Order: sequence, then C-alpha cells, then structure tokens
Amino acid sequence: MGRTRRSNTRSAFLVAALVLVAATAPVAAEDEPAAPCAAAAATRFEPGQSPLARDYYAYDASAVIAACVPALAAAPDDSRLKAWLGRAYYRQGWIAEARPLLESASAAGNPVAQTALGQMLISDEASTDMDRDRGIALYAAAAEQGFAPGQVRYGLMLQRAAVTQAEFDTARSWILRGAEQGFADGQVELGTLYFHGTGVDVDFAKSHRYYWLAAEQGAAAGRYGLGLLYWNGDGVPRDQTRALGYYRLAADQGYAQAQAELGAAYLNGDGVEIDYVQAAALIEAASAQGDIFALSNLGYMAENGVGMEQNYERAASAYSQAAKAGDAYSQAGLAYLHENGNGVPQDYVEAARLYRLAADQGHAYAQAGLGYLYDVGHGVTQDYAEAARLYQQAADQGSDYAQFNLGYLYESGLGVDRDPERAAELYLAAFDSGNVDAASALGNLYLEGIGVARDPAAALHYALIGAEAGIADSQNRVGYIYAEESGLRATVRWRSGGSRRRQRRATSWQSIMLPNSRPRRPAPRPLHRSSSRSSALWVVTLAPSIQQSRFPRARLRWRRIRDRTRTRPGWRGR
Repeated sequence: MGRTRRSNTRSAFLVAALVLVAATAPVAAEDEPAAPCAAAAATRFEPGQSPLARDYYAYDASAVIAACVPALAAAPDDSRLKAWLGRAYYRQGWIAEARPLLESASAAGNPVAQTALGQMLISDEASTDMDRDRGIALYAAAAEQGFAPGQVRYGLMLQRAAVTQAEFDTARSWILRGAEQGFADGQVELGTLYFHGTGVDVDFAKSHRYYWLAAEQGAAAGRYGLGLLYWNGDGVPRDQTRALGYYRLAADQGYAQAQAELGAAYLNGDGVEIDYVQAAALIEAASAQGDIFALSNLGYMAENGVGMEQNYERAASAYSQAAKAGDAYSQAGLAYLHENGNGVPQDYVEAARLYRLAADQGHAYAQAGLGYLYDVGHGVTQDYAEAARLYQQAADQGSDYAQFNLGYLYESGLGVDRDPERAAELYLAAFDSGNVDAASALGNLYLEGIGVARDPAAALHYALIGAEAGIADSQNRVGYIYAEESGLRATVRWRSGGSRRRQRRATSWQSIMLPNSRPRRPAPRPLHRSSSRSSALWVVTLAPSIQQSRFPRARLRWRRIRDRTRTRPGWRGR
C-alpha cells in the first residue's frame, strides 16, 4: 500500500511537468507534407479531427509507415508525424524505432504519443516501478487533454490501485469520460465494471448497455461481453444460440476469449453439436494468444486424445503455462501427469505441490487427488486423517471419486471411526454420480450385509453394473452369486459382434430376472480406463473370497466445467 501512495506522488510531479510542456509547446501547422500521413493515421479522438474519422485502432500500420516516413523527412519537427509514425512502429513491434519518436512527441505534449508510450512502459515485462509510474503519468497527461484512449487507460490504472470508494469513483469517472466520447474500450470497461460489481453494485442492465454500444462499433470485446450475458442469462433472457452468435463474431475477429468459449462449446456440446475438429481449431487459436482457459482445455484434449493425437508432452506444456498463471484446473491436470509420469518424469512430490496449489483454491479434483496421495503415502507422509479431510472437502462439492474413496476409509476405519452405514451412503452418492467402482463396492456390502441389510438381489444388481464396466471384482461376484444364491436366476446369452468386430467375440447380459429388483442402469464410461480389466465370460470365474479384496480406486477424469464469470473482455491492441 505504501509503495502505491509514493507512486501516486511521483506521478503527480510528472503530470505537472508534462502538462507544462504541453502548454508551451508549439503546435505544427496543417501543411502539405503532413496531409498524406494524417489521412493514413489520424483518428477521431485527436484534437481537430472529425467525429466521423477512423476509430483509434482502425489504421494500417504499413500504410502509415509508407505515408509518414517521407512526411517526417519533410517536416522533422512535427510532433504529430512523430506520434503517428512511432505508434505504427510500435504496432509492428519495432520498439527501437518507435521509442525515440514517441519520447520526442510526448515531450511536445502530443496525447497520441503519450498514450502509446505509456502503454509501452506499462506493458513491458522488464519495466521497473519507475517506468510504470511514468507510464501512468503519461496516461494522465493525455487524459487531461481530453484524449479518450488516455482517459480510459488512466482510469483503469486508478481502478487497479483503488482501495476506497472515492478512489473507485474517480477511476470510473475517467473511464466514463472516454466512453461518452464513443471510445469502445471505455464502453467495454464500464460494461465489465457493472458485470463484476467492481467499485459499483452489479448491474447487468448497464453492463448490457455498454457492451452493446461497443459491439455496435464492431468491438470484439463488446460482442464477447454480450455473449457472456446471454449465455448466463444475466439481465437478459438466457439464450445460448444468441450467445454463441456473439462469440462467433468475436472469434472471427481473432478475439482469444471468444475463441476459447466457442471452442469449449464444441468440445462439450453446449448449444451446438459436439465437433472436436472445430473445438481443437478454436482452442489452439486461443491458446496461441495465451488464453488461460484455452490452454487448460488444450491440455485436456492433448492428454485424452480428444480432437487430436494423444500427446502427454503437449498436455504438460499447455497445463504448465496455465498453471503458472494460477489456473487451478491446470495445476490439478499437471499434478495428475506428474503423479503418473505421463509426459513428464514421475514425481509425487511435485504432484503433491501442484495438487495443493489447486486444492487451496477449492478445486475439488485437486482436493481428491491430494487426498489420495496422503491415503497411499506418495510424495507425502501417509496420513489417513488428512486424506479423509481432503476427501470430505471434495465430496462436499460432489466429487464421486472422493465420495468413493472416503467411503472406503469409513468402511475400513482408516483415519476415521469405522462406520459401515456412512460408507454405504457415500458409495451410493458416488454411484448416483456415475462412479462404477462404487457399484462394485455396493455389491459387496449388500452381499455381506455390511452397513445395509443383506440383499443378494441388490448385490447382483450392483455387481452386474460393475461387471459390464469391466471391473474384475464385480465379474467374479456375479459368478459367485449365481453359483451360491439359488433363489436368483440369471440368463447369459452370447452375442456376436457386428460387422466392425467380425474377428472378436463379445458377451452381454441380455436379460436378468431378479425378484423385486430395480431396473439395471448402464454404467458410464470413465475417461481414464484401466487396460487390465478382463472381458472374459463372468460366470465362469468364481471367487468365494471376493468380499475380502480391496476394490480398485479408479482415477476418473471429467471434462472441464467452465467458469465464465472469471474471464473479462480486454483491449484490442495498440
């Protein structure tokens, strides 16, 4: 906090100096050499320009350079020419050529140069605190001259440092000044402030208004913002089709967040048919721009071979980039790769570290993953009580994997008091979420009467579900029940595979006649399946001692659920 206050003091001195220079600097006359450069570079927010002139970003850097180089040679002291040419060089990434021109024009009080140089100083990763303070002061100098881009960027810098309500109000007032001049970035920023409730009460109606104003000018960020509102039904009727339309418009403009959202929609089949090819193209495009959400989904797709060749190394790279930015899903995904040695060296200690980072953010999968490491003592000292605590956190969020593993601890009395009834409840909750390993465990409980009344029919019901999923314990249990429980009658029929499987023999339970049993429900297919599960005819393998075996705790990985409120529109460029 102290550093921010000192920074504001330094900024005030720099603002005063720059404004003084601006007041005394000569203004170049509108002469013939400058005309071609002005025609290529001038924007509607500059002093003396028509409100119908081009938007701030709507210029061709190559055309500006071609027109302004000879113009500046003819009028080397014209600060406008230096500003326009320096800004064009900056857009091209030619910092060495841009910096001297922008410095000179800024010293002459040109708001275009001040805004561009301020952005250069603030966005440079090598910038010092003094550089950033100077950048803010340059924004302020441009803002004081009424230059809309400078006003919006100065307001945003004030907002980021704001603590009190008065500071938030001051920041918003500067952004509003730029927005009222029709600067789309200001309209987007106001829409975002009201969307998130930053320094104001959440107001989706105002958010919609400002996003719409920006979108009407063709701003990709405004279109993306409208997509957010319609997708969530915030302040407008929920309309996935309309939301996806806005996302598509913004994505076609190369807007990374829209590409990431649209790609995720194709990945999950949200509002569109699942299309992994489209998903991969969009997510890769957004990832190339560094979008964290896209990188996390790229990691998922590469890890699981969805829409692309399975490539653990690529998955690890994508997860790593997003994990460094603090993305909990990617931290958990990278931890899983380290835990299993997929694409990276197996490292339980690193897996535990990454799981903990994500778990501390409340990520259920990471809580369950870290709980498992404590459960088995991989990378950490084995601690059943800590495992139970972490499993409980994840189970409370609906993690079927955590519910299943916590159920095992209660069944066994590891880290918690033994409670078979609680174990049965947890297994049932996991099963209701689609966990087939829980079906196998429930089959054992009902067969043995552990925590529930003994019920061979129910035991067979759950065992069949596990057996159809390929779980060896359940396959054995089906055979055992059929052999030992004479009151149950089962019909097993062979079925040949279709034309695609002519060389393979398949088995299925065509009809099961169970007295007073509920209908059999199909088992979901986990994203990670064990290759060791048998496909043999189940009733021929009898194992009377199966109730004593420890059931496998399969690592089920589910497709990511998106958090759309964490993303925000941003500026379009230089």
